[in-house]
Amino acid sequence: MPQGAGVSLRASAALRDGFGGLTLWPSLLQGLQDGGIPSGPIDEEALQVPPRAGDRGSIPQWAYLESDFLYTAHRVACVEGVGRAAIEDSKVGTRFPLVLLFELASSVCDRAASHGEFVEWLRSSPRPFGPRARLVLVLVGGHRPSLKAEQAASLAMSLVRHGIDSVEVLSVDHAV
Repeated sequence: MPQGAGVSLRASAALRDGFGGLTLWPSLLQGLQDGGIPSGPIDEEALQVPPRAGDRGSIPQWAYLESDFLYTAHRVACVEGVGRAAIEDSKVGTRFPLVLLFELASSVCDRAASHGEFVEWLRSSPRPFGPRARLVLVLVGGHRPSLKAEQAASLAMSLVRHGIDSVEVLSVDHAV
């Protein structure tokens, strides 16, 4: 199977147009192309507009991975190996689809309250993601909130409360 076969990335207009101070798309697109991963726009008309984030009311920059093959969750494939109880308790397995929410690290604390709104929007109808979608917050930039205890604690509580994973990258090139 060729590199990236069967998986593609769908990107929001805000991500592609660089709203909110993040100009990720040119580097991200190049990385996708180099990896043989196709990309395209999210059908935002069908999904409706996500809630604006933070005090400034900016439109979230987000994307999701989708597959063009039938997806079988690892929790189904692993039942025999680890036992049904571990699978049903969601201790093992993969959550899919993967949704990426990109934010400047320096402004993420201003938007912590909006993460819950985005999760609720993402998992509600008419969007196809459902309650098991995995949301990863990608924090971009040198001023990372984990360097300040009170900001890190506030952000961590918000992420845990809403079941959001996170990763910090220093730059766009580091992210790709």
